[in-house]
Amino acid sequence: MFLLKLLLIFILALIVLFILVPVKYSIKGTYYQKMTGDFIISLIFGVISLNGYFDSGDVSLTLKILSIKKNIDIKKSNKKEFDKDDFLKKIKDNKIKTYINRNSIADLIKIVKKIWNNIKPSKIFIKGKIGFEDPMWTGIFFSLLNQIIYLPKGFEVKLDPVFNEQYFQGKGKMEGKICILGIMMILIKHFIIKPRRVKNE
Repeated sequence: MFLLKLLLIFILALIVLFILVPVKYSIKGTYYQKMTGDFIISLIFGVISLNGYFDSGDVSLTLKILSIKKNIDIKKSNKKEFDKDDFLKKIKDNKIKTYINRNSIADLIKIVKKIWNNIKPSKIFIKGKIGFEDPMWTGIFFSLLNQIIYLPKGFEVKLDPVFNEQYFQGKGKMEGKICILGIMMILIKHFIIKPRRVKNE
């Protein structure tokens, strides 16, 4: 009985820490004719972590809990390609439009923005080379890029032009934290507290 109580306390403590301690993530990737990279997601100060490596659709994962490791391989599947017409037909048949209005879309946008603030990366680094066959388009692309790009603190982008050929290669890294408690509060506010207020009014 004592061991059972101890186990329940341990599980409860893990749940509380999972909610309170931000989840850290780091993603690195390169593109040289194909996409490769790796990532790590760390929970509860590294007690639980998920490491992954991806290569052109194939993904290898390693789940680590304390000193216990479990390897998982995910191979690229040959799923049916996305059919836009079929998707729109299903939406029409399900009459999903009856549940959509401007207010619901506006609320959804607000929720997404708030959640984004709890998961957005704190650091981004991108370095690469981009070019088009027509040098005019390369010039236009970089002219527009210099006009519209805004880099907050912790973000760094280094792109060099390549003229007279279609060219794309680069590498990047992204780091950040996910605040589980913040996301839970947003969802509770919008889907539990707010509907009750409207109902009471």
